[in-house]
Amino acid sequence: MTLSVPIIARNVVKLRYPLDRVVRSVVGLADEVVLLVDPTSVDDSLEYCYDLLLEINSYTKVHGTKVKMFESAWDLTNISSTGAEFARQTNIALALCEGDFILSLQCDEAMHEKDFDAIRNLMKLASVSNVSAYSMVRIYFYGDIDTVRDDWTVPIIRLFKRGTRESCGDAMNTSGSGRVENSDVKIYHYSRIGDPEIISKRIWSLDKLFHSSDKLLSEEELQPYDFSTHNFDCTHRDTVDVGRKEVTGEFSIYVGTHPGPFINYCE
Repeated sequence: MTLSVPIIARNVVKLRYPLDRVVRSVVGLADEVVLLVDPTSVDDSLEYCYDLLLEINSYTKVHGTKVKMFESAWDLTNISSTGAEFARQTNIALALCEGDFILSLQCDEAMHEKDFDAIRNLMKLASVSNVSAYSMVRIYFYGDIDTVRDDWTVPIIRLFKRGTRESCGDAMNTSGSGRVENSDVKIYHYSRIGDPEIISKRIWSLDKLFHSSDKLLSEEELQPYDFSTHNFDCTHRDTVDVGRKEVTGEFSIYVGTHPGPFINYCE
């Protein structure tokens, strides 16, 4: 059974997304990584992704993973309450995949090498059964790699037989038909790790596909991300402070290990 990992990318350099680490986290597991890059990015995302492709593919015979790169311009007028442009771009990437199975990742998520055999076994099981997809819990690290935000740590369906599911909404999850089973495999999520000013810009950049720009704070008005008081992320002028409270009792200490490329990340 072959595995494709599609990842969409836009402004990954400006917003310091750890895309290189994400790709490295599936080297040796995926048969192909499909990078779908927005050529209208305001930074050097195209060059960054191409350099990453060359580097990984230079030793592809050793680990069996090949990186492929495609371009797709994001429609910044596709503004909706569900963030539909993220799913639209992800589905374009899905259509470019050639593997028997898909493991859809975002540019701030990673897989742990300790789960590689488990993922292969899940694909083998699905190939001889009527299982079409597997649910995995996404561990949401918050502030540092030792802290988990429990209320944002949720199950999502990202591993599935090609052609059975599609990305939906803001691309956090997928929809489709067929039997879904739970698995013990985890997805590791790192978007709330790093420079608080950069994190605020990441949120603002995402918000522009949920709300019209005139409803949002300007980039100059953004404040560094406040890990102690946000109970949700929003840069909408009318709701940026709604529901703000001190965050207590929603964290746990992470006692496991991290995917190899994310060991000591931002420490």
